[in-house]
Amino acid sequence: MVFVLACACGRAPARVGSGGPVDAGAEVFADGGVIGSSGTATLLVATSGAGLVRAANGDCRGYCTVRGNDIHLTAVPDSGATFVGWSGACSGTGDCDWALVGTATLSATFIVVPPSAQILVPAPAGASNERVALNSTRIFWTQSGPPIAIWSMSKSGGEPFKEADASPASLVVDDRNLYWTDTGTLNSKPIGGGAATVLFKGGFISRLALDETGAIYWTESEGPQIGTVRRLQAGAMTTLASGQDPAGGLAVDATHVYFAQFNKAQQGEIRRVPRTGGAVETVVVSGLLELEQWNAAVRHLPREPRRRRFSADR
Repeated sequence: MVFVLACACGRAPARVGSGGPVDAGAEVFADGGVIGSSGTATLLVATSGAGLVRAANGDCRGYCTVRGNDIHLTAVPDSGATFVGWSGACSGTGDCDWALVGTATLSATFIVVPPSAQILVPAPAGASNERVALNSTRIFWTQSGPPIAIWSMSKSGGEPFKEADASPASLVVDDRNLYWTDTGTLNSKPIGGGAATVLFKGGFISRLALDETGAIYWTESEGPQIGTVRRLQAGAMTTLASGQDPAGGLAVDATHVYFAQFNKAQQGEIRRVPRTGGAVETVVVSGLLELEQWNAAVRHLPREPRRRRFSADR
């Protein structure tokens, strides 16, 4: 048995049938190749997606012509892909066998399969895994209980390690320390062991952010210093802005601290202040719904909208 594999890979065919026999003398490829002769089975093969078609004497990726008396073809998906199926001369997902005299078209379709989600730590019965943070090697999360705690584990899996007995409203980490707030205090402890330290005690601390230098940022939405944006770096605390109405979302880049805000018209705003302090700028004015969506996207911690009255001086 003799097979001939002629490939015009990457070229669009001048004519491709919709399946079934076509004229044996049909011009198939743009280079003028004519295929088919009496007593010969011929398949015009087209592949789509991440994979190839394997014949007895070669592989076909793109557009190819396969000839023989009894043609046997196998679909071979690339790594991470799967074979969807044949159309035209063959159907299904098994190997394709074709022995009819004349010419027919055949298509092979492949798709890339996204990886399955891996469950690193299932939530215990009666509890849930909530806040999540990452450093370069480990994942950290909070468990609502029982028991109420902050846990960590290698990103590649392994045994969970209880970092602290706490139920934080916000959680950030670097490669040395874990920082969290229970809304009333800002706390820190070394990763992997050691005692917790209270870094700051004040108003209602709703969200935390950490920059590349190890400075911690937060907003206070209630309490004696309501409406402040603060930074703690090397033990020194700085008030970056006051008189704001932070709504929860918080993020930091190389130059500014961004925070979600309600204005007097109860519109959602995104404001920013330089990391070293200075004038507060309004970046975005939007509706309440969009602001809450921004909060969730930035910190992954959605919060119910707050509606409260503004004092005369705000």
